[in-house]
Amino acid sequence: MAKFEDRLNDKLADIGDRITSRAKDNCPTGVYPKGSGIVGGRLRSSISWKTKDENGGYENHERGTAKDAVKVPKKKLSVKIGTSVEYAPFVEFGTYSMAGKASDRRAAPKGQKRKAFLRLALYENRNFIKKIMSL
Repeated sequence: MAKFEDRLNDKLADIGDRITSRAKDNCPTGVYPKGSGIVGGRLRSSISWKTKDENGGYENHERGTAKDAVKVPKKKLSVKIGTSVEYAPFVEFGTYSMAGKASDRRAAPKGQKRKAFLRLALYENRNFIKKIMSL
């Protein structure tokens, strides 16, 4: 069974690499005035992935009789893709204006349009994920 889990972890690693790479391509980067000394790209460089393996062992699930017992792995293998940058959700999902009245909206900031980079990367790779997980 270890070989199966190793192959599954390899597939999850491939998915993590692919989606992370695409998310970095999709991620917007701040543009600052020349000579300001400020360099953009903090969000982009923070995007990463890791696999998760919750240890558990095996549990028997009986179907009818004892001879029909099936061993089901308790380990939950997954890949987590994301960023720890605090403003990432505001970039991914956007913000909205806090102005209440229509007349106030001209003076208030309009908010930031969403610039999905993680969800877009997942969407762009949905067929790759289906294909690799079916092998």
